[in-house]
Amino acid sequence: MPAPKTDGEIIASLQAPGAGVPKLHGFFMRHVVAPFIAGRSDWERDSAGFGSVSRKIIKDAEGLTPEQLGTKVLVPPQFGLEDSSRYWSAAMVLEHMMIVSKGISALVVSLSKGVVPDYQVEMARVKPKGELPPGEALAAFKAYAATAMAELDAAVADRKSKAVLEHPWFGKFTAHQWHWLMTAHSVIHLNQMRAICWRLNPPAARKK
Repeated sequence: MPAPKTDGEIIASLQAPGAGVPKLHGFFMRHVVAPFIAGRSDWERDSAGFGSVSRKIIKDAEGLTPEQLGTKVLVPPQFGLEDSSRYWSAAMVLEHMMIVSKGISALVVSLSKGVVPDYQVEMARVKPKGELPPGEALAAFKAYAATAMAELDAAVADRKSKAVLEHPWFGKFTAHQWHWLMTAHSVIHLNQMRAICWRLNPPAARKK
């Protein structure tokens, strides 16, 4: 049996942060998801969805020990997840969720007011550093998720604003589409969180 790969070997085997998703996935996101799913989504349903998915993420994370929360796990490839993001701990997932969700919230509010932020969205800049203690990451995400969407909805000026900002995978997104992405992004990382939990606590090892 070959020796387990080291942390450095696993990282070296993955694509660099910001490398993007497979071309076929990118084509589907830009030409199908962006106009027909994100563009036609229901705002209220998406707001409720973010809260629902966040609670599921929290529940899964709470089922891990503090040591497990900080253990990096390599999960299989999944739609919408960059290769470099497959090797995170549960705490890193929570940290990333806060980084991205807060960033999207600010974008949505700005675009809803007709103001286009003067910067480019770069995937490599929103990766977690893994420096937040696992217990703090969970507590911080719980506190953030409890009020995030209500505060965002209260701050939005015009949900139908035509102002857009480019997403590197989806193309030009309005406030409405970025708002949809906040929930869609959380679903991607719920799947990742569950894959992490499954590998840390495989079904055969769980108490019945």
